[in-house]
Amino acid sequence: MNVLNRSFSPSLSHRSITTTWTILLTVNDGFYDFFQNWWAHFDRLHMPQKVVVVAEDYVVYAKLKSNAHIAVERSQLSQTAAHDYDGKEYKKMVSTRTQHILRHLRAGEDVLYTDVDTVWRRDPTDYLDPHADLVAQLDQPHLHLYCTGFMGIRSNARTIQFVERWGTVLAKTPQKNQKILNLLLRQT
Repeated sequence: MNVLNRSFSPSLSHRSITTTWTILLTVNDGFYDFFQNWWAHFDRLHMPQKVVVVAEDYVVYAKLKSNAHIAVERSQLSQTAAHDYDGKEYKKMVSTRTQHILRHLRAGEDVLYTDVDTVWRRDPTDYLDPHADLVAQLDQPHLHLYCTGFMGIRSNARTIQFVERWGTVLAKTPQKNQKILNLLLRQT
């Protein structure tokens, strides 16, 4: 599996290789204000990609359905509160993200997953290596630890198998998904 091991630098593709990314986010009502901020910045970019938002509860699902510019999917979770980063409910929520990514990869879509606590000031797809299976930001560059808060994942047999393995581990023991991603990347 090819992994891009660099931070954002001058454009790699400059749109010379066209990839249609499905931009995927997850949000519950406790973080809806984060989504609104992300959307306000994203909307200014006029990017053509499909945006899919997974609603983690019924309250945020109802709010998201009013945005005609996004596709809304519903997860099986139902916690509306903003969870503590190290709490049980937060770990349960982030452990299910692989299921959503995998669903889109299996449908043949290249997935650009992003957390809602970010904003985009420019189109990030210009900076994604068109030849890498997985592109992720470095969380701790000196340790080569990748962050799950921004990942571009190409739909192919290798990445589907990798995300399946990642999801299987998280399904057994809900936990923060980043540690397992990095462990599996070292084994791959």
